[in-house]
Amino acid sequence: MSEQRAWRGYLVASVAVAAATLLGVALGQRASLADEAMLYALAILIAALSGRGPGLVAAGLSIGAFDFFFVDPRYTLDVSDPRFLITFAVMFAAGVAIGGLTSRLRAAEAASRDREQRTAALLSFTRDATGASDRAGVVRAVVTHLRETLGVEVTVGAGLPLEITPVEADDDRRQFVDAIGRQATIAIEKLQLAEAAREAELAVSTEKLRTALLSAVSHDLRTPLAVITGLASTLRETAPASEHESLDMIVAEGGRLGRIVENLLAVTKVEAGATPRREWVPIEALVGAALERLAPTLGDRKIT
Repeated sequence: MSEQRAWRGYLVASVAVAAATLLGVALGQRASLADEAMLYALAILIAALSGRGPGLVAAGLSIGAFDFFFVDPRYTLDVSDPRFLITFAVMFAAGVAIGGLTSRLRAAEAASRDREQRTAALLSFTRDATGASDRAGVVRAVVTHLRETLGVEVTVGAGLPLEITPVEADDDRRQFVDAIGRQATIAIEKLQLAEAAREAELAVSTEKLRTALLSAVSHDLRTPLAVITGLASTLRETAPASEHESLDMIVAEGGRLGRIVENLLAVTKVEAGATPRREWVPIEALVGAALERLAPTLGDRKIT
């Protein structure tokens, strides 16, 4: 596309100079040398709008055509009056100046257009990356936008960072790639924070459910265990001696299970945020109560 534009510019330069020459020849004596020079200046201006190269070509052709067709001696490239050298220099300088200015304006326009496109691409990428539901979605957005905007190949590994085929050492391109990287990092960190928040919320919910379940089970088991232990104790008083051992075992195991349930209930209360009640207790009463509760389990064992 750029080569076609360049050839079109050189064609415009040639046509503009030819048109100025034909018009000058047609005017003949009715146009002065100054008028002829102005026609060529206009041709140089038109050609220089296509760039520096066409402007220089138009300036060179204009100088040659003006000298050949209108400067005495005509139809030669000789210059009898040195003052025309100044005219030639001005025509050439005009071609250089206008062509250079046009090239800079075109370059600035192209750069502005590229920046606008990359800004739009970056905004689009930010929208896609922010809306991604997982890390793979962010990676796909990076690959898609780098390929579409810069035309570079991206090798996807196990997530980020990615391997990007080196591109031209262009500051705008590097800045665009850096911006994509920063936005991708922000998007992934956001996903990680959201995932951590979900995991924390799930852990809290699970802990609350476990605590509630333990509390419910502990409360529901205390009454049946007390009933079973009480009935076994009552039956032992009237049962024959052959059944005393079985009933004693029921009472002992029921008591042990009751202590386990009480411990579970105490643990759930502490985990729920309850503060243990602390008060002074004589050591003899504390140890005596423990030994009395554990007497069926301890049996004949001696505690020192």
